Amino acid sequence: MLAEPLETAAASVNQKQPGTVRPADLVSTHVGNAYVQFIIHPTNPTQRLSKAQLAGLFSGKIKNWSELGGANLPVLLIGEPTSSPHRIIADALAISYSSDLRVVQNTNQTAVIVAQAPGALSYISTAHDLPERAKLKVVDTELKLPLALYLAFQKDAPVEVKKVVEVAASIAVH
Repeated sequence: MLAEPLETAAASVNQKQPGTVRPADLVSTHVGNAYVQFIIHPTNPTQRLSKAQLAGLFSGKIKNWSELGGANLPVLLIGEPTSSPHRIIADALAISYSSDLRVVQNTNQTAVIVAQAPGALSYISTAHDLPERAKLKVVDTELKLPLALYLAFQKDAPVEVKKVVEVAASIAVH
């Protein structure tokens, strides 16, 4: 599953490790759409963050929620650098992430930490249906970041794989 076109995902991976992904060997099919959501702990009183505030938070210029009228809590940034939302957010906000960013390996970890840490801030795709979602607060923002969702597979994949992708594409929400 990719949250961006195959070519973009491959270029990003190959920039770090040349030759890792060969797009010519793969097929990708658009199967849906989602959006990036910004998430905080449910006890955080923040309701809305502007694009400038998000840039300040994720770049590390804003270090405490009190700088935004919230509680006197340090901002705990959680992120998954290998994810498409991570790159999309940095580009949209024209920032480099704070060196204080706590790196996690997957979205499940992101959700668990944000649900447990009152000062936490992170992001999640609307496509992720996690049990922790009920324990998170989604912050309203003018920054709308769409994600196009794709399934990618080897060109020589078994017929059964291709059938699954065809079915997913036929029932996808566009």
